[in-house]
Amino acid sequence: MDLSPAPRPAIAVLVDGENLSKDLAPEVLKAARALGDPQVRRVYGNLNAVAGWEEHGFRLCPTRPGKNAADMLLCVEALVLALRDGQATLMIASSDRDFSYLAEQLRELGKQ
Repeated sequence: MDLSPAPRPAIAVLVDGENLSKDLAPEVLKAARALGDPQVRRVYGNLNAVAGWEEHGFRLCPTRPGKNAADMLLCVEALVLALRDGQATLMIASSDRDFSYLAEQLRELGKQ
């Protein structure tokens, strides 16, 4: 009989770095770990906004100049992770409601 703990589900953590300070990285990771193992960690935004997140294990995803560039890139990558890579659980960290449509689409796809 195998008594080892069940593996924790892998989750992707996608951060809107233009709306959340790098100072919140420990809290974001704590919330993510409550859901599973944050294997994918990415932060989106202009380079000045996302600098410092890498110290917490996040991959920086700097965006080109443009209105809502960070939001659009985060949405595209979330859908790629869900559809192409089969990521079952995604955590989107932001301080606004820009991602409510994305969350609805992910839920309709059976993602958490």
